[in-house]
This record gives sequence, C-alpha cells and structure tokens, in this order.
Amino acid sequence: MFGNREEIIVSWFATAGTLESIRTATQLTKTLDNVYTAPALTDGPLPPAVSIWMVARDQRGGTSWRHQEVRITP
Repeated sequence: MFGNREEIIVSWFATAGTLESIRTATQLTKTLDNVYTAPALTDGPLPPAVSIWMVARDQRGGTSWRHQEVRITP
C-alpha cells in the first residue's frame, strides 16, 4: 500500500516576537502546532509586518516551507 511512514520535523522562525518552540515534531511535542506571541509595545516601535516561517523536513532529506506575513496593530 504505502511505503514507510516518516516523521516530519518543523523548524520555526519569526522576524519579531517569540515562538513557543523553535522546533516541533510529533515525537517531541505531540503535534506540529506552535504558539506565536507578538512583540509587546514596551519592546519599542512595532514593525510594520512580521514574517513567520515554518520549514518542514522529512527523514530522507525532503524539505518544504511556508511563509506567512502578519501585521501587528496596537
């Protein structure tokens, strides 16, 4: 039917703010979900936009990525 089942590991990056985990995998975190927290107003001026990237890798070296730009408003 299907070949071997592979585990995906996702690395997370953001140009501002914080991510709960820099890496998620079902073996480590049970899901690939993550939590993003926007920068606080006390951290200085807000950036006009924040880029959040997720880079997924499989065990054979396959890679895919997704980018989302978000705008932070006070």
